[in-house]
Amino acid sequence: MLLQPELERNSQLLAEMLKALESSGITVDAFDTTAWQTVSRSDLLLGLPDSDLSQVMQAYYLMNRANNLHAKFLETTVGVASALQGSGQTRQLLLASLRGVLTELQPLLRSATSSGRASG
Repeated sequence: MLLQPELERNSQLLAEMLKALESSGITVDAFDTTAWQTVSRSDLLLGLPDSDLSQVMQAYYLMNRANNLHAKFLETTVGVASALQGSGQTRQLLLASLRGVLTELQPLLRSATSSGRASG
């Protein structure tokens, strides 16, 4: 059950992110992957059935991808990249990519949190 609290928090954040994207916005917070980093570097994953492990690995892959897009979007909004020509168009592309990743992530997180299987 080590991953369960993190997955549940991330599931709530996913809903907030999708809501923010409806108005072309973004949340300040990104997905928390601290527990995953700890569990994935240890033997704790051995206790998960292969099907669960595959699903959890895919979910965390997508969360890391979303975090990367999230960071790039923030950089084009308030960072050095915000001063570059075309940053508005880049932000729109990043939002579209982020929306796609979050949409793909949604059923994986829903399944992982509803079953409570991600014991790690």
